[in-house]
Amino acid sequence: TVYYLYQRPENQWLKIAIPSPTAFVSYPDNYWGNVITVTQLDIESYPNAKLIKTVDDLAVYYLENNTKYFISERVFENRNFRAPEIVKISQAHLNTYKTGLPLK
Repeated sequence: TVYYLYQRPENQWLKIAIPSPTAFVSYPDNYWGNVITVTQLDIESYPNAKLIKTVDDLAVYYLENNTKYFISERVFENRNFRAPEIVKISQAHLNTYKTGLPLK
């Protein structure tokens, strides 16, 4: 699995799997030659990203088991989600996930 490490404020990191070669190359700065191998222990030290969005859309999704669930602003606030937890991904990457019912 190829992961992207997303830096949050205060040098805290989240990881998100890149599920396909198409998603990988949809990021302009990604090069296969820059992928490194790390130990399972290292990768497990980073929490998984759970909130995702694209740069071009305001919609935020909750990610679970390769399914994305739309989150309304009300649900976002009720669940105490925070903006620094949102990972911005490419549209091609977002399209790789199945769409579930909106999160309640």
